Amino acid sequence: TPAAPPALPPAPPPFQPTPVAPAPLPIPAAPAPSQPFFGNTPFPPALRSPFISSLAWDGRRLWVGTANDGLWVFQDGQWSGLNSRNGGLADDQIVALWNLQGRTHLYSWVMGLMDLDSGRAVGVLAKDRLRDLLAVAADRSSVLFLFQGGFVRRLTPQNDLEAVSRIPEDFFKTARQLHLVDGQPVVVADQGLLARDSTGRWLVTFFPTEGRDGRAVASAMSPDGRLFVALSTGEIFAATGKTITRLGRIEQKPRSLVFADTLWVAGTTQLYRLAGNGLTPVGPALRETVIGFQPLPERQAVLLATTAGLQALALP
Repeated sequence: TPAAPPALPPAPPPFQPTPVAPAPLPIPAAPAPSQPFFGNTPFPPALRSPFISSLAWDGRRLWVGTANDGLWVFQDGQWSGLNSRNGGLADDQIVALWNLQGRTHLYSWVMGLMDLDSGRAVGVLAKDRLRDLLAVAADRSSVLFLFQGGFVRRLTPQNDLEAVSRIPEDFFKTARQLHLVDGQPVVVADQGLLARDSTGRWLVTFFPTEGRDGRAVASAMSPDGRLFVALSTGEIFAATGKTITRLGRIEQKPRSLVFADTLWVAGTTQLYRLAGNGLTPVGPALRETVIGFQPLPERQAVLLATTAGLQALALP
């Protein structure tokens, strides 16, 4: 009997592809947390750093100057920038922002004084004309500049400078800020106020302080002509004409003064507001050091530049 044929190997199982896990769906980015004034609009990276140098509000636009990334503008819920990368500026270091005669200006050690009202940076005074600049002030008819050595000069219609006056020599080294009151310059010095009268004389009114070691670190004007001054000792004064009144003292070194419906004071980490006859803290103390601030009472917010960047606080 012939041998049985060898058994065939079992048929392989039908091909079954290895299941592949579906690609994970992208997780949508969390929306920026809502803030007063800014809503959900995120900040540019440069404004989330300690390199903000100045703030300015013109009623429509918020201008933010930086020490290394030019200028940022917030309008209609959007940010736009002027810097050397996009050709908007020749240099990215902004020293100060000022509102002069209703128009925002930037000051730069490289670019000089520039008008920003059109949305572009337009030169007004070259840097060489502003060497040794200390302060600037303006009213409807004049823009004045205070220079080291006590020189006060006026901007001409031809965008040049003309001499106005010079303060007494005793105040050359202690002059800090400049204001215009009734068309005449008033210089804030560490010791007090120097007001020039219509005859050209400088009249001095001293601060009623207990000591003479304070430095005038900030000042601001109210629409009715009152001049407020903060000394490094924390003392805050209000001046009307030749009368200087001590409003009080804060427990921190003042960083900035702004008049917006009332007097606002920024200490190192605390905001204050003039209420009645005293200075009242606004909100809790901050964890970061204040660089500058802009109260917007009509928006129920305060805009803050700190060592942590830009932020907005709701008014209590």
